[in-house]
Amino acid sequence: MAEITRVLVLSSGSGLDIAGELGAVLGVGFEVSLVRAANRQTVELALDGAVQFGIVHVLAHGATSVLDFGGERMSEAELVSLMSSQKVLQFVFLACCNGYEAAGGIHNALHVPVVAYNAPIDDRAAVEFARGFYRSWRRDRDVSQAVDRGREALAVLYPSEAPKVRLINGDMVTPSAFGACMGRIDERLEAMGAQLVGIEERLDRMDAYPRRWLYVGLLLGVLLIVAQVGTPFLNAALIQVGP
Repeated sequence: MAEITRVLVLSSGSGLDIAGELGAVLGVGFEVSLVRAANRQTVELALDGAVQFGIVHVLAHGATSVLDFGGERMSEAELVSLMSSQKVLQFVFLACCNGYEAAGGIHNALHVPVVAYNAPIDDRAAVEFARGFYRSWRRDRDVSQAVDRGREALAVLYPSEAPKVRLINGDMVTPSAFGACMGRIDERLEAMGAQLVGIEERLDRMDAYPRRWLYVGLLLGVLLIVAQVGTPFLNAALIQVGP
């Protein structure tokens, strides 16, 4: 009996070719669960871990590091938190415009391949890519190869759209991750600055020691000179007032 892969399709249901995208996903060996007109509540219920999915296919509007579900925006961090309950996840497909940054964050956290688009893409082109991609993946179970086959199919009818397809299968630096890294660097630089101030203060104190001893030496020298010069006069005075 052929292995069955559970697929969860999350669709925002507004202004998207749901039928075309779903048709590309449906096929032999897939058990597909569709959440139509998904919102935060239904997405949370679908990803609560009660059912384990091998593939999560998200069909929504994208904007940098957030996805729009029925007017409710979910951040990359929220999606990561929800998807972390999926323990048999093989890959995530973000079928949304400008989903590249969110895809990078999801991959960095969950360490599964993520397919995404790095720019707005025509709905018909997205469906064409999905058909070629899933056709290849069902046959060979190789995400990288499936992306290549999908790009090839896309390049025939929509050549200008093919370069927009991205596969993230190695940790990448996203703006949010870069910002967090820079924050840690800033904190370290501040700590180093405080250490340098402390070092400078200690050096100043060390510089003060030679001056202090110099003053003591000068004073002793003056006293010695006074003693040498004054001693004859003192002796003479003592003689004059002697018995």
